[in-house]
Amino acid sequence: MERGRRSVGWVRAVPSRMPSLSIADRRHRELAGVALLLVTALSAWSLVSGQGAGLIPAWWARVLTAAYGTAGSWVIPLLLGLAAIRFLRPVPGPVLVARHYAGGLFLTVSSVGLLRLGDEGVGTGLGGNAGAAVATMASEGLGEAPAAVFLLILGWVAVLLLSNTSFQALAVDVRGAWVRGRAAVRSRRPVPSPPEPPPAPVVDPPSRRRIRARNAPVEDAEEVVATVPVAQEVPVARTAAPPALVERVINIPKREPPVTALPDADLAKPGRRPQRSVPLPLPSTGLLAQYDGVAPDTAGLETKARLIEESLRSFRVEARVREINPGPSVTQFALEPGGGVKVRRITELQNDLALALAAPSIRIEAPIPGFARVGLEIPNEEISTVGLRETLESAAFARGKQKLPIPLGRDVNGRYVVHDLTRMPHLLIAGATGSGKSVCLNGIISTFLLCRPPEELKILMIDPKMV
Repeated sequence: MERGRRSVGWVRAVPSRMPSLSIADRRHRELAGVALLLVTALSAWSLVSGQGAGLIPAWWARVLTAAYGTAGSWVIPLLLGLAAIRFLRPVPGPVLVARHYAGGLFLTVSSVGLLRLGDEGVGTGLGGNAGAAVATMASEGLGEAPAAVFLLILGWVAVLLLSNTSFQALAVDVRGAWVRGRAAVRSRRPVPSPPEPPPAPVVDPPSRRRIRARNAPVEDAEEVVATVPVAQEVPVARTAAPPALVERVINIPKREPPVTALPDADLAKPGRRPQRSVPLPLPSTGLLAQYDGVAPDTAGLETKARLIEESLRSFRVEARVREINPGPSVTQFALEPGGGVKVRRITELQNDLALALAAPSIRIEAPIPGFARVGLEIPNEEISTVGLRETLESAAFARGKQKLPIPLGRDVNGRYVVHDLTRMPHLLIAGATGSGKSVCLNGIISTFLLCRPPEELKILMIDPKMV
């Protein structure tokens, strides 16, 4: 079930259950957004080209430079571009609210004021005439140092208004971006190659006398020892092999060839199976839709693995990602903790890891049953659809001897999971509205119809809500 996301800043994600816009409103917003994009591009081109452009760009560049200065004038294209993106997003409700206008005004005043603070003259410089006016009023009223602090605080308030977030959340976002950037920079550094082992000393080939001494009988052992001194034996130096670099393994499930024959298990007791007057053929799995799986991005998985290691290392927790198991909706990263690292230290960093990976939520399985590793499960950016046809045509379903098979889908390792309803004392399918209970029930009923003929299977359905 898709869940709506929190609205943040100028650009926000569209919730899954929000009413859509009408065609007329969407067309008007798109036209306004395109117009703002054109004005943004014209402003940026005018500031870049300066007086060398045409009449209109040159005039617009003179206006912006005189009003906001050579550096402060870039705030105008920035705000226009953000407004254009807001208009192009199909979000119901007002596009720009009071906090957007206040944030844009505060950001402009703070930027041009700081650029012109301490600079004398009007009409020139980094902040232009507007910056000179702001800097003059702030410095005369508060002094230069308090005015600079006031303008910095005003700019910070503008960022909070434009991003629609709190000070603490913005600080956490900045810290997460810093951790991800540092991990990306470190991942690009070349990995030092392991040192080569020292060459073994060269040993001279054995002489004829030594060969005869080796082949001599036992009774002549004393004579051999007397003729061949021990000092002539050159020992071979044994050098320890360097530790092998264990590469992480990405277990990508191979696509299984479809198995056409469904398992045939006797549902009736032996000797009491009714005789068929006319054999009825079972429906074919070709009636079901076929879904192509999404191929895992190995480069992206490697990047996430390095980011996990760097994030843990920033908290002084040594761990290595030894195995990656991409599933249809969740990918499991198997961590091998370093020596002396407690599992509790990794589980305590669950929220910090989710922040560093920009994931909505993560799940830590500590430890993985049967393995000396900690499982870190991260939701995939693109969810792969698990089709009923692929499950029924899998080798796991064909090998099974279930009387009433229930296909449950695929696990975190990408393997198909099938169980037998006759071995379950009770089965309860629960979940929130829209989570897929009806789809699961339809899949179970369809599987029964595809595997069992009518004389072997009778289905009795009761809806307790209907009286």
